[in-house]
Amino acid sequence: MKRSSRYSEPDGILYLSDADTILRQLGPGSVDMIYMDPPFFSNRILRRPVHGHQGAASFNDQWSSMATYISWLGRFLRLSHRVLSDTGSIFVHLDWHACHYVKVEMDAIFGYENLVNEIIWSYKTGGASRRHFSRKHDNILFYSKSRRYRFRMGTEKSYLKYKYGFSNTDIKQDGNGFYTEVSQRDVWDIPALRGNQPENTHYPTQKPESVVERIVMASTDKGCTVADFFCGSGTLPAVAARTGRRWIACDFSPEAFDTTARRLDAVYRKDGIVL
Repeated sequence: MKRSSRYSEPDGILYLSDADTILRQLGPGSVDMIYMDPPFFSNRILRRPVHGHQGAASFNDQWSSMATYISWLGRFLRLSHRVLSDTGSIFVHLDWHACHYVKVEMDAIFGYENLVNEIIWSYKTGGASRRHFSRKHDNILFYSKSRRYRFRMGTEKSYLKYKYGFSNTDIKQDGNGFYTEVSQRDVWDIPALRGNQPENTHYPTQKPESVVERIVMASTDKGCTVADFFCGSGTLPAVAARTGRRWIACDFSPEAFDTTARRLDAVYRKDGIVL
């Protein structure tokens, strides 16, 4: 694959670039939803696994202090506020390391009153400690640009121990048992990616399409423009391409750019990537 700094489709464009450059090129109010999956302040170097071992570094998530990290991320949050439409929203995907510090920063930029939800993505993965409860969730901060934000409530299955005593409820059944359809909660019990799933690119911070698709479907309509300025493995643009949204994506990492380009190539069913 020939190296380039961009990959384009009629409904989207991927840049090999830092987020600051692309955000400054976009006009005010030009984006309807931003999904941001930045470094988590984990103070680790993240690596792609190669044959069961740690490979070359995918990106460095090491910081001198929390203040340095918040100053760095805050710049992108302020630029994101500028490019969001008045009916737009932003979802910032974090974990326990810095979520509460980032919330304070987002309160200052977007307004405390514009916090819509703190979403908890709960999952089951390997690894545990004898010194604390197992850390098995991520936090997604959902802020709107204004109170006129676009939102569509979805439903989810709520499984029942038994189906009796619910005469006024539409009870359904699948292979897991009896359930009713209820409004989605802010706690999402969605499995983490497994190594044998077709969507797995083995990028170290890849998120499941089912998590990102729930965000896209709740906050946008077909034809809306969505953006991810830390696109990593390309989950947001892949979901956008499948669901009829326009998309903008970038990452400063050549590995992330190549991973996303290959993934998009598969979504668009091309014979080969032409860059």
